Amino acid sequence: MLVGRYTQACDLWSLGVIAYRLLSGHSPFHGRQQALVSQILSGAYTTNTLGWKGVSKEARDFVERLMDVDP
Repeated sequence: MLVGRYTQACDLWSLGVIAYRLLSGHSPFHGRQQALVSQILSGAYTTNTLGWKGVSKEARDFVERLMDVDP
């Protein structure tokens, strides 16, 4: 959700979403359009699901830093 100018922070956030999906096997955000927008803008996702069970703390930290909504 672009609010303002497009910067490299957008690319890093997108990389975080891709890494999230690759590491956990599912998308970080779920629901209908309005719910998705709300989750994305607020950074409402979790790495405490079953898909993250075997993922290292370092990998989780990497994803969380990339997906910071206000870097």
